[in-house]
Amino acid sequence: SLLTMSSGVKPRHELKPIRTIDRLAMAAALLAVFAIHGYGVLWASAQLI
Repeated sequence: SLLTMSSGVKPRHELKPIRTIDRLAMAAALLAVFAIHGYGVLWASAQLI
């Protein structure tokens, strides 16, 4: 990991690789976050006009 590469801190156990389904779930969650916040910004800017 980029965070632990140069430091003395290491994970206690070896990390498992991320499965494809987990990767897709994280991508969907990130997309939902951007959509919700983007809609909130658009709604707030419309309230100002």
